[in-house]
This record gives sequence, structure tokens and C-alpha cells, in this order.
Amino acid sequence: MATVPTTVPILTGNRPQVVARYTKDLIYSRLAPGILQELEKRTPKDENGMRKAKLHQWLTDDVGHPALAQHLHAVIALMRASQSWEQFMAMMNVFPLFAPCDCRGHLQPG
Repeated sequence: MATVPTTVPILTGNRPQVVARYTKDLIYSRLAPGILQELEKRTPKDENGMRKAKLHQWLTDDVGHPALAQHLHAVIALMRASQSWEQFMAMMNVFPLFAPCDCRGHLQPG
């Protein structure tokens, strides 16, 4: 049985918010230029802080979803290869954090 490395951050408090932060940082902000900002613009939060749709629902079937699937597979491979959270994050930093930019082709019209 494998043991969990002691350097993995322990989720305490409001776990969904922490997971949302990790998802935005590790997935959407590294997927393509401007994607995270455009997805958040198209899916605003309501008065309770909830979104009416999931961010991935705005991605196109021909470009956006395949790009997301490819990126997720790469992130999962890095997770499996990592011995610690620090090593995983160092390897993740190979993927650039994209600044706002044109993201045509990745998103559905809206």
C-alpha cells in the first residue's frame, strides 16, 4: 500500500473553494491564452457566489474539449510521476500561465 507524502497540502476549511483555486491555476489558466478570463466572463457568479454553468461547458467540441482533455492527461501524468507536492508544482511550472489574449476557436459563440 502506497503512503501519502507528508508534503501534500491538507485540505481544511471550505474544500470546494480550495479545489476551485487548484482547478483554475493548474487547468484553465494554463490551457490557452485568455481562456480562464473569457470563461469567467461568460459564466458570472450569482448573488450566492455560484455559477449557472460549468466553465468547460463553453469550450468548443472541435478545439476546446480536445485541448482540455489533452491538458488533463498531461497534468495527471505529472501527478503520478511526482513524489511530492513541491515536485509536482515544479513540473507544472513547465506549462506557462497565460495572460489574457485572443482565444477564438476554443470557445463557443456567446
